[in-house]
Amino acid sequence: MTLFGLPNKRLDVLITLLLVGAIAITRVLAFPASIWEQDEAYFGCAVVNFDVTVFHPHPPWFPLWIGLGKLVHTVVEDPTLALRIVSLVASVWVVFPLVALFALWLRRDLAVAAAVVYLFTPAVLFLSDRAFSGPLATAFFVCTLAVWLRSDGNTRGAAAGSVVAGLCLLTRPHLLPAVAAVMVYRVVVSKSWAERLLVVAPLTLALMFAFGLVMLDAGGVQPLWQALGEHAKYHFGALADADLAFSSSGLARAFLIPGAALAWIGLVILGLGGVVRRWKLYRGAVVVALLGLGPVVVTVYGFSYAGNVRYVLPILALGSGFAMLGIALLLKRLAVPTVAAICVFIFIAAWPALREYRNVKSPSVRGVEATLKEAGRRGAVIVTDDTLAAFFDYERARKVIPNTVLYASQIGTETVPPPAWATVAVFDASHGQFVEDATTVASYACQNWWLSRLSQGRYLDITVASGAKVRQD
Repeated sequence: MTLFGLPNKRLDVLITLLLVGAIAITRVLAFPASIWEQDEAYFGCAVVNFDVTVFHPHPPWFPLWIGLGKLVHTVVEDPTLALRIVSLVASVWVVFPLVALFALWLRRDLAVAAAVVYLFTPAVLFLSDRAFSGPLATAFFVCTLAVWLRSDGNTRGAAAGSVVAGLCLLTRPHLLPAVAAVMVYRVVVSKSWAERLLVVAPLTLALMFAFGLVMLDAGGVQPLWQALGEHAKYHFGALADADLAFSSSGLARAFLIPGAALAWIGLVILGLGGVVRRWKLYRGAVVVALLGLGPVVVTVYGFSYAGNVRYVLPILALGSGFAMLGIALLLKRLAVPTVAAICVFIFIAAWPALREYRNVKSPSVRGVEATLKEAGRRGAVIVTDDTLAAFFDYERARKVIPNTVLYASQIGTETVPPPAWATVAVFDASHGQFVEDATTVASYACQNWWLSRLSQGRYLDITVASGAKVRQD
């Protein structure tokens, strides 16, 4: 498989290998030393023991994502490392479906440049190797669109697209609205009932089979329904407190500064305008914009926490094709060299943050590890704020924790406070109100602006308090 479509096939293969190799090197250099977020910890727990009743993982259960993690975990000891390896592979392979999709409305050199624009966006650079389903799901989503929207698509393309769409939804079911919209379009433009059946059947069978296995593992529909209800209550309850300012949005933070995000949006709009003016020629691009990008934007900004950077990965992926067209309309022949220069600049500017990211574990992981070590040394009880529960669950899934672990919400309701001399408390910066005093305090914080800006704004400042006097509420 080649990227540039050159008449000289050997040269095309060579340049493709060089580009893919360069991308792979950047992903390796951006490989984090540990997990950073609670969902990564829960996914790791699910790799060890899939149990939806305790939110390992939370709905909608990500069956293929967890299945791939389990597969790699057979040869990699750390469950979240297994997931991060899957993300790394997906974040390199994604260049092929990206170029195939963007070639529907861009020259091949511009399509390759558009793929590079996506891959070197700050958010993508730092999130490509995380234990999240987003990188793999985005790659499958882009591949689905590329296969289904080919002008020469036939029954084979219909079936292949349906299979990849199934893989996408089994990795991250949140993309269902966009996949369903494009599937309906593909059904409408199909030339026969056999082709229409092949668009729908593989996808439907894959979903029924995989989620049927999830239901059997859970012990029936009721546990799934109960878990879904509990998670929906938590998820939508949290949306009420979301910061709706653009500067705090995932899209603004994906580019680090709002001005850069606004410039990208302007380029996307300019590119969309170029596509709409020639919509008959670029029909596939119009479908991507209306039925692919549109539903994803609605899902992220209407039904998700819009401040979460990783949620915007599909928006960045699809939008980059239109942004590149906008750049080409403005800069003509200088478009590709300009993009190359910008990507090199971003990587160089990111280097100090990447070095820290690669060599230093996250504050949450360092804090929890220090807590376990100190509690083990003292033979103490651990009292943690509830938001760190996932990290202790993950440690417990991998090994036996000899110390008692209590959550702050249990003190005064389910149990009395343990004596201060036998207590080690750990908490995130904004959740330490339950600790009144301590003999020694250690802090584990992220001081790097890039890493802080691209995070979810939590687990960046962890305190471990030994000899802690905890409050009874």
